[in-house]
Amino acid sequence: MKIKIIFIYLIYCVMPFLVMAQNKVSGIVRPENQPKETLTGVSIFWENTQIGTTSDENGAFSLPLPDGSQRLIFSFIGFKNDTISVNYEKPLEIFLKENKQLQEVVIKDKKIDIETIKTEILTTKSLQKAACCNLSESFETNASVDVTITDAITGGKQLKLLGLDGVYSQIMVENMPHVRGLSARSGLHLISGTSIKSIEINKGAGSVVNGYESMTGQINVELAKPESSEKLLLNGFINPFGRWELNANTSQKINSKWSTAVLAHTSHLQNAIDQNMDGYMDTPKFSQYNLINRWKYEGKSTEAQFGFRFVNDTKLGGQSAHNHNDHQNQTLYGASAALKQYEAWSKIGFVSKKVEGRSVGFIFNAKHHAQNSFFGLNQYKAWQNTINTQVIYQTPIIRTHINTLRLGASFLSDNYDENWQAQIPDLQSITRQRYERTAGIFAEYTWKPTSKITWINGLRADVHNLFGGFLFPRSHFKYQMTDKTILRASAGRGMRAANPMTEQAGFLASSRRVFWANNLRPELAWNYGINLTQEFSFLERDGQISVDFYRTDFQNQVITDVNTAQNIYFYNLNGKSFANSFQIQTEYELFDDFNLTLAYKNYDIRATYQNIGLQNVPLVVRERFFANFDYTLKNKKTKEELMIDVTGEWLGRMNLPNTQNNPVELRRGEKSPSYWLLNAQITYKPTPKWDIYLGGEDLLNFMQNNPIIAGNQPFGNYFDASIIYAPVMGRMMYAGVRFYVK
Repeated sequence: MKIKIIFIYLIYCVMPFLVMAQNKVSGIVRPENQPKETLTGVSIFWENTQIGTTSDENGAFSLPLPDGSQRLIFSFIGFKNDTISVNYEKPLEIFLKENKQLQEVVIKDKKIDIETIKTEILTTKSLQKAACCNLSESFETNASVDVTITDAITGGKQLKLLGLDGVYSQIMVENMPHVRGLSARSGLHLISGTSIKSIEINKGAGSVVNGYESMTGQINVELAKPESSEKLLLNGFINPFGRWELNANTSQKINSKWSTAVLAHTSHLQNAIDQNMDGYMDTPKFSQYNLINRWKYEGKSTEAQFGFRFVNDTKLGGQSAHNHNDHQNQTLYGASAALKQYEAWSKIGFVSKKVEGRSVGFIFNAKHHAQNSFFGLNQYKAWQNTINTQVIYQTPIIRTHINTLRLGASFLSDNYDENWQAQIPDLQSITRQRYERTAGIFAEYTWKPTSKITWINGLRADVHNLFGGFLFPRSHFKYQMTDKTILRASAGRGMRAANPMTEQAGFLASSRRVFWANNLRPELAWNYGINLTQEFSFLERDGQISVDFYRTDFQNQVITDVNTAQNIYFYNLNGKSFANSFQIQTEYELFDDFNLTLAYKNYDIRATYQNIGLQNVPLVVRERFFANFDYTLKNKKTKEELMIDVTGEWLGRMNLPNTQNNPVELRRGEKSPSYWLLNAQITYKPTPKWDIYLGGEDLLNFMQNNPIIAGNQPFGNYFDASIIYAPVMGRMMYAGVRFYVK
């Protein structure tokens, strides 16, 4: 098997030598009266075409030359639009003029999104507003993605988009599916925050090009690039509990064609933290080592990139006094998880020299994931091998950019081996082996009759070796009603194969008996959504308001039923299951360098459970209110900066799993209380090379009371650490430093 993986990978590595010549234009965008600064998120597109891009965190951009067009348009909120005739012979340096309404240039991360699919972009500047030690901690200052704790033992976290579990979102790294399968939970904390350069959040049905697994949206992570990142970035982080981490990113341009980058991370916590004094660690001890090496080749006739990744991660949780070398200890409860990941990937593409806008791309990814976990006396061991390949062909139709067609094929292979060994006599042991193979073809047609209307229609046809054939239509429509108003609508179908034992691992931190239906079918759902985005000016200040509504209807779903206190059931949906998500968000510049974001979200998520019918899904917040402001103080003479960021969030009540079968003293209420969370960070930049930051999370010190049921009897029938609705670890302060060599 390993020889085959290596052989396939080598084939893709030599493919660049078949690539044809590629012509494109590149450059950097700066504010006119701060020519040493750069602008992130500038919209850049060829006049009278749909070919466009946005500038990255360094203000850089690159895009292919279209057929015939010689004029490039630059658009960015707070600045005047600019249209230039392009000189192809050398990189461009563009200086945008500020609007006369503004007193000084404001470099922003956010802008009105011109993409057909509703997209939010978190740049490096956004991510550095908080500690952002890993992907699961990267959304604290974002209103669209919710992050929740799975249980009071493992410290696991899950993302939620449109109110649904993150497993229904496609989480990718550089447009390659990444956090999925057995790593659907653990994979979130295996991506270092310092290695992330931007995160794209797409709500609703995703593009058919990226696969069939997207139901509620796509989250795409872009890592530091060999050709454009800092030559050196060092980051150190520490908190009073003893958690520390070190990060080192390096990039090197070897010559005019080759560049490489190394992204290294290590983090550790070896102290037993028990702030609520219940005898259990509030967060597990852990150690992680993470290394990425990536390469890029870019010549006149070829372009390719490839990379390698290795992760080693261990966690130890449970009672503070537990000896984790003795898993058979029947007096103290312990939990542990050891996992390793190995990954290799390559991406190759070329653009036709004869027909502008015609291109071919190849993607290959191979990953091995292995984990060995204990929950008390119960052991869970599993591994997964994945190979993903894809070829994408894009061409204009009739040599115009009014009509564009993308065609492609993909092959996905997943080998799973799961073993749940229950040591308590009346608990069920489970062995589950699966060999999944999916071959698919897809087509996506983009129609843009005017500069204001874009309609993308896509269709996938996939054949799964266990579940048969499926069709996945997707449609995205955008109408730019005015220069400041955009209306979007989307609809699409998605599918995924559930992995309940890892996806619902939080419930395994209990004495629940596991019952598993033998005929679990793939999960299928339709998603429909509409969004209205409006820019506005008030008191000579720019702002933006966005309103959206999405609905997800499940045709089949693997139900996780915890409505009986001592049991957990996994079975197929028999009835209705749906999720309604409403969000309204506004962003406004109150005064120079002071930006405010407010958002309100409302979720209605229900599923049909055996014996009790259609019910609200437990542990889902019905309402959320989000507020964030950031303020930057600048000294123009010394170039010093002081950045202040504050995020507050109100979380409404949620339904809790039923505990009425427990003794009276071990029962929980039907609903959780509402509460506030408050986070803040101050960053001081004495020079462009240094950042010194100090912050705090859960500054109001709100903690869930008695998070563990029957914690004094961890091997009894009623022990349960999975009913978590709020933080179990209170106020946490932290400090860190960054050093850059650009």
